[in-house]
Amino acid sequence: QRYGTESNAYFWQYHELLNIHNVVLVRKSISSFDLIKKSRAVAVVTGHSGWEGLTNNKPVIKFGHPWYDKCPYVYHVDTLRENVDMLKKDFIFDPVKVDEYYKEFIQATHPGTTNLVAIPSIDISMDNNIASVVDAINKKIDAW
Repeated sequence: QRYGTESNAYFWQYHELLNIHNVVLVRKSISSFDLIKKSRAVAVVTGHSGWEGLTNNKPVIKFGHPWYDKCPYVYHVDTLRENVDMLKKDFIFDPVKVDEYYKEFIQATHPGTTNLVAIPSIDISMDNNIASVVDAINKKIDAW
């Protein structure tokens, strides 16, 4: 995992991680894809790097609640100590289970958003977004 140290006022907290065999701090310029390929697991708060880890057959240790929160091989920790302990585990990974999760996730989602700030980033007009969200709500109501 990458740790930015240049502006981190809490750099001292990373010393505990450095006590784990094979854990090193790297520069931000190092490719996250290269790091993921060589890692045993990916630790994130909620970031996209966790999904990249899963799609590269790596378990994910998360502090927050990313969209892939319920995917197999995603483990939640609340403290740095729990993260350190989790990194010491031997992981078994079945990519078929991740594929199944993703297929179910996609089938349960609908285009559009209720987050108006996100609309420019998803390339959808306001009218199409409203229609999509209304359609999704109506389908849920009909399913009840």
